[in-house]
Amino acid sequence: WARAWPRVQVLRALNAVDADAKAKAMEEARKAREEEERQKREEEERRKRALVCKEMLRGALKANTIETLENAIKHTERETFQTTLMEHDDELKTLYAEAREALEKLRKEEEERRLAEERRLEEERRIAEEKRQAALARVGEIEIILKRGISDRNIDLLKSGIKQAEDNFLQKDLFPDYDNAKVLLERLEKIEKVKKNIMELKRPLIAELKSMANPPVPVIKAMTGAFLLMGEKASYLKEWNNIVILLNKTGQLSVKRRVQEL
Repeated sequence: WARAWPRVQVLRALNAVDADAKAKAMEEARKAREEEERQKREEEERRKRALVCKEMLRGALKANTIETLENAIKHTERETFQTTLMEHDDELKTLYAEAREALEKLRKEEEERRLAEERRLEEERRIAEEKRQAALARVGEIEIILKRGISDRNIDLLKSGIKQAEDNFLQKDLFPDYDNAKVLLERLEKIEKVKKNIMELKRPLIAELKSMANPPVPVIKAMTGAFLLMGEKASYLKEWNNIVILLNKTGQLSVKRRVQEL
């Protein structure tokens, strides 16, 4: 036994070493499995994020608008910032580059359109100013036409003077004659419309109007407006009976005669 005891100790020591080595190997294997699972999770997460980015980039390229491209590019840049996501996905890298190129092209086209519109507006202003300057020599002539149209209450002259003033951008230069002519023309055209309507009234219709005790509101308004243009006071025209009295008048005070003199 004395001779065997050292051998037993050696065997025990060897068994202890084997146990430690085995435990260490198992721990390393566990860590390796955890690392592998972690890498798989990261790879799956990377794949999902890349898929979302690619879908957004494809949609933006299809829509081909500045807003959609900017949104897709910004989202991709946020997802790939300080990561190797772009390095692991060639398709994502290609789509991102295409989106950047398309966005740059659209921005350039938009800038060209903006500059072209500015040039167009500037050219229009230049032409208008040149036309106005050239027409300033005609201010006196157009002013005479407007003043004559106002004094004569002539619709044709008023229209002619107003059109010439507007065509030559001289509205401000012809103040206040231009404004007065516009107001008078509007009033005269209303009078002409009323005159036309009244002159077309047949005797049976006038007789019918006279016989109405309680006419419809539109009829009252139409006749009130007509007599207001003839110079009657609004307070007098509030009563329908007074309008009937005016309709019954004959000779120079008849409705049609008064309309002709407007």
